[in-house]
Amino acid sequence: MTITEAAGLTDAQIKKLVDDELRWTPGVDAPAIGVAVTNGVVTLTGEVPYYWHRHTAAKAVLRMRGVQAVANEITVRGSHDTPTDTEIATAIAQALHWSARIPTGEIDAEVHDGGVVLTGEVSWDITRQGAEREVAAVKGVRWVDNRITLAPRASAAGTHKRITDALERNALTDAEAIHVDVDGTTVILTGEVRSYDAKHQAELAAWRSPHVTRVRNDLIIDTHAAEVRP
Repeated sequence: MTITEAAGLTDAQIKKLVDDELRWTPGVDAPAIGVAVTNGVVTLTGEVPYYWHRHTAAKAVLRMRGVQAVANEITVRGSHDTPTDTEIATAIAQALHWSARIPTGEIDAEVHDGGVVLTGEVSWDITRQGAEREVAAVKGVRWVDNRITLAPRASAAGTHKRITDALERNALTDAEAIHVDVDGTTVILTGEVRSYDAKHQAELAAWRSPHVTRVRNDLIIDTHAAEVRP
């Protein structure tokens, strides 16, 4: 019996959930995407016209019960109207400049054959991830390598409480099943949660503490995690 079968879902059941969600999600060309599931790990294949479509497909899959991880092998195909690297770089500069979430001048983007490498230093992980989302939505981008770093910060005694309080406030996390360890400015999350989304939300909560520079997310996904608790 596989891990996912023990958790109540077979690979075939997970595949059906994924196929249905891809057909339901706006911006995803479901017929162009192949789906394979092995022990809860979903592999996506196929071709899409934009990087954002590839990203959206993976996000949709990770919302599904039973999914342990996604191997996103979807490729981004070019077309006759694909922008040049210069045009892509110009569009990225404008997107970052006009985004209220991105501090002006703190992030650099290098473009080559539609691939983008982001560098720079910011204060928050949410800014780092926000920059990647802005760039991913630019027409012509084929992939994004996010090398943006976080500014150094001092550890704080209240980090553990800030994070556990944030987990308890969030309806999407299984706060009572998550154990938080703080080692300097590194946070380690352990325990069992019901879905990848709950695992991701817990990580986001940890990143939002002002003294965190690294999060190690060791949470295990178990679709029966909530059912076995008293």
